[in-house]
Amino acid sequence: MLPIEKKRKNGRNRSKLFFWYYAIIEILKQNPNYSPYSNELATLTIFNLAEFYYSALVDYGEEKADEIYLQYKQAVVDINDETLKNAIKFSISKNI
Repeated sequence: MLPIEKKRKNGRNRSKLFFWYYAIIEILKQNPNYSPYSNELATLTIFNLAEFYYSALVDYGEEKADEIYLQYKQAVVDINDETLKNAIKFSISKNI
């Protein structure tokens, strides 16, 4: 699971990274291509959480999906229109 706490064990703040839902899924599946991000602080929107829950429900069943949902719900942040639009433009520019 991705960490969602705000500080590292040494007390220093950790930078937050925005995760598309598939990145979290790949980290959970221990895909080595995503291992550099496995200890990063997760930031999601409610839309990413919904996509993630859908995928977890299909892959792991309701009980595990609910457990994962509750953990990652803490990482959900509100975003403004400008941030949303920039995220989508970035996604298109990187073919994500």
